[in-house]
Amino acid sequence: MNQAVQISVTHATAGVLLGTMIELVMPAHDDSRSSNQQALEFAIHAGLNGAMIAFAGSYLQEEDPTGGGIFFTSLWGAQPEWRKRVTAASRMAAVQINKMVEPLLQTV
Repeated sequence: MNQAVQISVTHATAGVLLGTMIELVMPAHDDSRSSNQQALEFAIHAGLNGAMIAFAGSYLQEEDPTGGGIFFTSLWGAQPEWRKRVTAASRMAAVQINKMVEPLLQTV
């Protein structure tokens, strides 16, 4: 149990530090930017998260009783602009899906 607490504190700290580093290099999300610009920023932000996870992954896998859960929630929680980008990407995807599905529904 003691080891789980120590690992959780360490992984939470690592997630917050790495997430904060990503947030510092990314511009703030802005809904008024073009869809292409937002998609590019989403892709870059996702790539930076993937790079951080790949970097930290080998350290996180060693006897982690949380299965990485503490690290990932801390990484996510430290990035409010990433959450905004994910939300915006979801909205853009919903619009595109509706455009594709709407004509199909009208023929039924």
